[in-house]
Amino acid sequence: TVTTDDDEKTYDGRPLTNDEAEISGLVTGETATAVATGSRIDYGTSDNSYRIDWGTAKSTNYEVTTENLGTLNVKKATMSLTVTGHEGVYDGSTYSVEVEGAPANSIVEYKVGEGDWTTNVPGITDVGEQTVAVRVTNNNYELGTGSTTLKVTPAPLTVTTGIGIPEHDNEG
Repeated sequence: TVTTDDDEKTYDGRPLTNDEAEISGLVTGETATAVATGSRIDYGTSDNSYRIDWGTAKSTNYEVTTENLGTLNVKKATMSLTVTGHEGVYDGSTYSVEVEGAPANSIVEYKVGEGDWTTNVPGITDVGEQTVAVRVTNNNYELGTGSTTLKVTPAPLTVTTGIGIPEHDNEG
């Protein structure tokens, strides 16, 4: 019988391993060592596999009939997002939503108002207001969400007219 241990952690980009393993059923005086070799980096579960290092025992004299394999479980991490919009006076520039904290290899999607989700980053140039929802998906993280507003208000306009001078006929 070969037995390996369980282990779990939250995703951090590093391998999850547990090297605890046992072997039983050897004839007295013979030696062999079970070494757990399982490893998991990404979200999900897998068996904590093993290998046997045959000491004084001959592998041909034994058959592993029972495996009690532990489970390596990597849980999803939580992402910390900052979603920033814009509010300002019309100046002819285009302003977009900014998303910080999305892990590498994530898919960032945007939805303006009641529109459809898209990976195209929304922006605003002309006077108006848009509410933008953001969602970030990544297999190793819980769904990240946020929302913000893009708003442009009218630029003040000053109108100046010349001083009116009546025309005179100086001829008499």
